[in-house]
Amino acid sequence: MEKKPWTPEEIEILTKNFRNNRISVEAIAKLTGRSVHGVRMEACKLKLTKRRPNYYWKEWELEYLGENWGVLSDAVICRRLGRTLTGIRLKIKRQLTGLTKRSNIYTAWEVARIMGIACSKSVVGYRDKGYIQGEKATWYQGANKVWAFTYEALEECLRRRPWLCRWKRMDRNYFRSVVQEEWDKDPWYTCNQAAPLLGVIDINAVHRYIYRGWLAAERSPGGPHQGTWIIRQSAIDAMLENDPRPAHVRVASLKSRHKLAIRRGRPIRLLTVWRLRCRKCHRYVRINANPNLDGNEIKRAFRRDYTRPSCTHKRVIFIERR
Repeated sequence: MEKKPWTPEEIEILTKNFRNNRISVEAIAKLTGRSVHGVRMEACKLKLTKRRPNYYWKEWELEYLGENWGVLSDAVICRRLGRTLTGIRLKIKRQLTGLTKRSNIYTAWEVARIMGIACSKSVVGYRDKGYIQGEKATWYQGANKVWAFTYEALEECLRRRPWLCRWKRMDRNYFRSVVQEEWDKDPWYTCNQAAPLLGVIDINAVHRYIYRGWLAAERSPGGPHQGTWIIRQSAIDAMLENDPRPAHVRVASLKSRHKLAIRRGRPIRLLTVWRLRCRKCHRYVRINANPNLDGNEIKRAFRRDYTRPSCTHKRVIFIERR
């Protein structure tokens, strides 16, 4: 049976409607009295069909796929790139060899291994408390979806709360160097370790400072009424700078801190030398003062003790803290 040739009128209908997708192929077949297969074959002969504009992969598409494979769902990636899931998987197999859904995320077990923690459930507990940002991945491990943590979230957690790690159990990698850097910058102590630095012996005194709001601290995870208080060196320095404790307690703690510093071979500051010009006699005076006194306190003490009603000072004087 010979095929019926296409008339110019039918070709014009096909050309106007097929290329611009004005109507469906089935509608064109009804208008021309042809089959759907015949319409498509004639369109191929006339070169009305063309390859998709994104048939060839662009550089940004490969970068997007490499950064988000396993982080975003398959449907989101397919919709963003305008490609089928089969095409994406073939591209990964042919060109992005080694790319898996684990390549861009850390699972809870991997985070636990990096932080030197024995159980991955502790990492999930950190996530529930808001210590580290994470969410369920788009793929399953067995019957459940795995937890996914990004590189940036893990680094932010280690910089804000490095005491969550078990430093001695960590492998020698970049994350261990981050924890070491934070220790060198602002070390952290338990209550037993912080007590001598505050000039007290009993750790219950440290607990009282924390409960009264004098000393900033954060409790490490461990369940209700459990865990250890973690105190940073910056919090200890902030409390000692404006010590809210009574005067007799401050003196006792100061002596205790001095003894601890001498025992550790550290220098302590006993006196501060000031040079002041008297407003009455216009002479320069050398003042040896307590190191805890600031400049305004030195001025007031000098005027009160040595210039009223007349100058009674010598060239070198000593001012104690009352």
